[in-house]
Amino acid sequence: MATVAIEATDHFGLGANFHPQTSSAVTSLDRRNIKDEKGNFECESMTGERTEYSTTYRYCKDSSPDIKDDLATALTAFGFAGGGTENMFVTSMSINFSDGEYAEVTMNGIAYADGTMPASNTGLVADMSGCVPSSAGFGVPTISGVTLGTDAAPVSLNVNISNNHVMATDGAGDFFVGTNISFLAEADAEYTGIPSSYDAPTGWTTDSTTQSDNNENFDTASWSGHKYVDKT
Repeated sequence: MATVAIEATDHFGLGANFHPQTSSAVTSLDRRNIKDEKGNFECESMTGERTEYSTTYRYCKDSSPDIKDDLATALTAFGFAGGGTENMFVTSMSINFSDGEYAEVTMNGIAYADGTMPASNTGLVADMSGCVPSSAGFGVPTISGVTLGTDAAPVSLNVNISNNHVMATDGAGDFFVGTNISFLAEADAEYTGIPSSYDAPTGWTTDSTTQSDNNENFDTASWSGHKYVDKT
């Protein structure tokens, strides 16, 4: 009988409280060729080999969950990872909180096969820890500056962190140098009922707010916003 694994890979090394659920590693190359006088392809070379990694984790900590603290350098030095599959540029992280559930974290990154990948995070990262609520990990936390009051409850909170990864190739079309710029956090929250105060959370710029009601369900409210963080 064939042996085929049922196991997700921890590409980013987030630690014991983060359990991989799904993962992928997609390797791509660029086709470089010319055409002859009849339009036929000739002289092909494959260049720019890179692998894009992704892992989705579920967070689990029975006593005093604190996903912000347990993510440690993944947040305080967002943009570089060296504790998992290999050194890579981290391009995005999403943290999703749902009512009555443990949090979900998805990480994405890229590594290049040719050239020299960075050995450290110097000049590549930003401290994004201020974008994630403290003492959270099970259920839905509120962002600083939000007051639920007695007539509202949180349904979900999603925090998406990203940067603009920029790279250049060498004379052979392979990786030469790369960096990360323009660090951005975006968040959205949903509520049952109307919180006493949910626009705008401390340190965030509001993109939109919505209040909805109808004659067959409870009132709801939602908020979305963003913040920019400078590279360290």
